[in-house]
Amino acid sequence: MYILNDEYIWLKPLIDRVKIDLDELCPVFEVRDLCGIVLESIAEVDPLWFEGKKSKTLSSAILYIAILLSKGLRRGYLKKILEATGASKPTVREAISRFAIVDWEDDIVYLNPKFYTTISRKIKLPEYVVPYIPKEVVKIKLRKATPGLYEYFDLQCVKDVGKDCVSLLFENPAIFRDIVLKRYEVPVVAKRIVERFLTPIVKTLDIDETPRELAELLLKNPEKFKNIISSYKFPKKKKSSEVE
Repeated sequence: MYILNDEYIWLKPLIDRVKIDLDELCPVFEVRDLCGIVLESIAEVDPLWFEGKKSKTLSSAILYIAILLSKGLRRGYLKKILEATGASKPTVREAISRFAIVDWEDDIVYLNPKFYTTISRKIKLPEYVVPYIPKEVVKIKLRKATPGLYEYFDLQCVKDVGKDCVSLLFENPAIFRDIVLKRYEVPVVAKRIVERFLTPIVKTLDIDETPRELAELLLKNPEKFKNIISSYKFPKKKKSSEVE
């Protein structure tokens, strides 16, 4: 059962109405149990999410999130939900975006980190569901953009210091730089390797500097590099990351 503090007890009537809607809708889409878990988890993480939204918007958003976690990334479900509830697409999209972002390009569902932690205590989430934090997103993008190179350097980073390369880039880029220079002593080659690593990071974080500029900065001033990439926050709304 969902949990509400005394401070938010006035929301209980609205949540009860949403639960009634879900009890009717979710069995039709074969996600009845998961709908209850999503509702409970959202109420724990952000009770104020329910404020100011119509119950049909809330039930549609909860149902769609449940379908994403159960059935994967399949187009067409949101349209069916909207037809069943009468909710508007823009309001449901906005409601969902607080907790889930779909990357159709990479077949990944990113969850709000607090929501991910809360719901993962209740159910085992599928592999295509990950917390929406920069390091996790960047790892996925790097695996796709630099196959082979990413795995090679990741092995070197773990072997040398016990941490993956993406963690080093965000937490201690000087060590990552030293690992690259250790294997590619010619500066121009090392710079090109770093550029290949940074290209998907620049795109993912929507960083103003180019990969070449960041590569030069990483090699010359890793602390300043760290300050720059740490200043970019998620989420970033992109076409490939929108709900259908």
